[in-house]
This record gives sequence, structure tokens and C-alpha cells, in this order.
Amino acid sequence: MALDVFNLFDRQASDIDYYYASRLPGEATGSVNDIHFHAVEPRSSRLTLTANF
Repeated sequence: MALDVFNLFDRQASDIDYYYASRLPGEATGSVNDIHFHAVEPRSSRLTLTANF
């Protein structure tokens, strides 16, 4: 049996940051160079049970 806990302290941060040009639908023509990020996982847990036959 194993218990995994992710983001135990519910930290609000980014997992990885990217810098690239992007444009949202409805914006004027041309792109904007900006930092985009992927947020860390929310606080969660996973319980794993293993059975051997």
C-alpha cells in the first residue's frame, strides 16, 4: 500500500514557464511576446493498493 500526496501545502506557483508569441481570438492582428505558464497540480492524494496472486 502506498499513499502519495501532491502539492501538500497548496502552493500557488507555476510548474514551468514558457516565453513565446501568441494571439487570442478577437485580438487585433499581430502577436504578443509574453510569458505563459503551466500551473502546479492542485492539492490531491492517491492511494495505491497492490495485490499479488
